[in-house]
Amino acid sequence: MIRHALIMAVSVALAAPARPAAAQDILVAGDSILAWNRDSRQSIAWELARRTGREVVDVSVSGARFSAGPVSLVPDVRRQIGDARPEVLILGGGGNDLRGECGCSACDATLDLMVGPTLSGEFANLILPLTRAGTQVIYLAYYDIPVGGNAFSPCEEELDALEARMAALAAAVDGLHIVRGDRVIDRTNLSHYARDRLHPSPEGSARLGSLLAATVAEIAD
Repeated sequence: MIRHALIMAVSVALAAPARPAAAQDILVAGDSILAWNRDSRQSIAWELARRTGREVVDVSVSGARFSAGPVSLVPDVRRQIGDARPEVLILGGGGNDLRGECGCSACDATLDLMVGPTLSGEFANLILPLTRAGTQVIYLAYYDIPVGGNAFSPCEEELDALEARMAALAAAVDGLHIVRGDRVIDRTNLSHYARDRLHPSPEGSARLGSLLAATVAEIAD
């Protein structure tokens, strides 16, 4: 009965508007890596709810960018969060910015906009008020591109740079934690990837959800 109630809580949350209510247990916001497999109830958020036994609200959106730039119709990760102040925020994103705004080439300006030096940039502007209010923020860094490549192969260096900058930010901000997706996604094992070789398969989502659940257990009461 408990598990059923948790699944229902997540199911209702998936239909919620993009600006969730302020009081949440675990909030998941980001791009398609987090949103993938949601329709079949095999997403990262579903596994996270199953593993933790806690309410998980998933507002992630495929195609979302962190700095939506001049394209106002592009989903914005920051708007997914709105005024919410959850106990734990699972945060992803940044890859669509690098591909859409600078074509994974000469991306220094886009990287600086997202994560600049000395606690600057849009990630810091979002995260700092949350952590100061008591939210534990877990940033899920992208896992490796599989052997043989995928549509984001030209972005590999830029994605590595984004991860390095987020790791530096996490080292400087109490309450921000970075989790590397490649801890559980093996680039040589294509069963961890969907057919597009980019998004997680149901097994991949389960692995990532389990990894995040272990992190939540470490940092949250």
